[in-house]
Amino acid sequence: MTRSETPVRGEPRWGAGRRGKPFPQAVAKWVGWGALAAALLGCATTPVPTITPLSPPPSSTPPPDPSPPAREIVVALPTLPESLNPLYDRSWPARVLSGLFLSGLWRLDSRLEVHPDLASEVPTKTDGTISEDGRVLTVHLRPEATWSDGQPITADDLLFTYEMATSEANGVASRFPYADFVEEIVSLDEHTVQVRFARPFAPWPSTLFPYVLPRHVLESVFQQAGTLDRAVWNRQPTVGSGPFVFASREGDDLVFEANPRYWQGRPPIDRIRVRAIPDPQVRWEAMIAGEVDLAPLLWPESVGAVGGSAEVRLVKGPSGLVETLFLNLDPRTGHPALQQEEVRRAIRAALDRNRLCQALAPGQADPAASLWAGTVFEDPGLGSRPPAEAEALLEQAGWRDEDGDGVRERDGAELVLRYAVPASGVNRASVQTAITEMLAQVGIGLLTANLEGGWDLAEWAAPPTGYPDPDDPRWLCAEARPGGLNRAGVCDEELDRLLYAQAETPDLDERAALFYALEGLNRERAWWVPLCQIDDLWLVRDDLSGLHPWREGPFWNVAEWITE
Repeated sequence: MTRSETPVRGEPRWGAGRRGKPFPQAVAKWVGWGALAAALLGCATTPVPTITPLSPPPSSTPPPDPSPPAREIVVALPTLPESLNPLYDRSWPARVLSGLFLSGLWRLDSRLEVHPDLASEVPTKTDGTISEDGRVLTVHLRPEATWSDGQPITADDLLFTYEMATSEANGVASRFPYADFVEEIVSLDEHTVQVRFARPFAPWPSTLFPYVLPRHVLESVFQQAGTLDRAVWNRQPTVGSGPFVFASREGDDLVFEANPRYWQGRPPIDRIRVRAIPDPQVRWEAMIAGEVDLAPLLWPESVGAVGGSAEVRLVKGPSGLVETLFLNLDPRTGHPALQQEEVRRAIRAALDRNRLCQALAPGQADPAASLWAGTVFEDPGLGSRPPAEAEALLEQAGWRDEDGDGVRERDGAELVLRYAVPASGVNRASVQTAITEMLAQVGIGLLTANLEGGWDLAEWAAPPTGYPDPDDPRWLCAEARPGGLNRAGVCDEELDRLLYAQAETPDLDERAALFYALEGLNRERAWWVPLCQIDDLWLVRDDLSGLHPWREGPFWNVAEWITE
């Protein structure tokens, strides 16, 4: 869907990009290092005999303009990986950088929408590229896609990547999902492969071939050394398939040059220099000095200084983190009132998300109604209930302030809950104060508690366990046990059914519909209360535009960036 469209509840839509349309290509303006000087020859004044020239006489046309200056941007990251081969390093810096020089079958944008990259289309059940039983994906490669050295990208490269990821001879960072979920990968022709799963596997968009390795470069290395562990290409991947190509390591800098053979066309920017600057204050000073064009402002660093700069701006992107108020539904350890759906809904109705987000992280947090806020898995039909409903719900549940002390009672028990937040640099103390005031207005008392001790309400932020895939098994009944992931004790048969179903639904539209149903169920039963979607922040020089960063970095659409 275009960013201006709003999907209808229960009818998930996916963007036009998923059907094979390339990302838009931007037109760049020049910026850079300076021009070469043109030398003009002088003319002698002494007469000379006329002779027939051996070459054409000098033209009166002015000399051509000198070569345009190179367009270079400098990116500062906290650290740089030793290995650039994503087979060996899946840390955040390595994942971010691999998108510069390696393409995968598809790419995810900040909304987790899937766009085809080396694949010519995104598989669906509708067109038959996902089998009816969900166990077979058929992938068609773009015939026009080549490696930076001109060699075609073929099914053999996918098979080689699979072989290297599963070979015991390679000490890779992870064999997921190939070792556990893939039965086999077969080549149907030069540009078509079939991936056969042991069972339907929904997380394929974010886990299946997020990068492809060049067989013609690395196969001989593996055959001679018996492993890729020490391949020079790991540190110097001079052949790639992304919009840029590795050029050099210069001290603490990595240099990438524009790839003229990139399937979408040569990027407008000529060169990207990536520099390691661990200290956030030094990164900021380098931005102000004009030495750096782009750098992450890692939450919860202060954002106040940015407003005073005319040259640097903040660009926000989803982090996958949703600050959430969790309710302890374990009847053995939580307050008995939380077993009542009306009480849980009343707590949610009493909270002013706009005020809470301002208290949590001004300018860096937006109200959220879903754990999957800001993604294609968030039901756009989710609304908010007016705070006035909170008191009616509590009355309905039998909780009334009989003695006039401001706290509701029922059967001699007070509605006073233990509220815990983790210790961190985030401004949760202000949020805790605000929530205490909001709940007090409807007759619910709060006591400060510790997460490691007993609690009834707890506030924290964590992405889904499979992020960027939306799968989140934390809320399964099987995890509601001592030492399990389900610390809130959520256990619901219908919730279990939806969680298991989405994990084995590879069709994107069908899977989104299951998340819509799951969110609607939480809307009714209020197991957890999403508060704020927290943004990642990037510092960007004003002459660089076209960025849409998110948790997995800014480079997913680097071919669209423009310098002015």
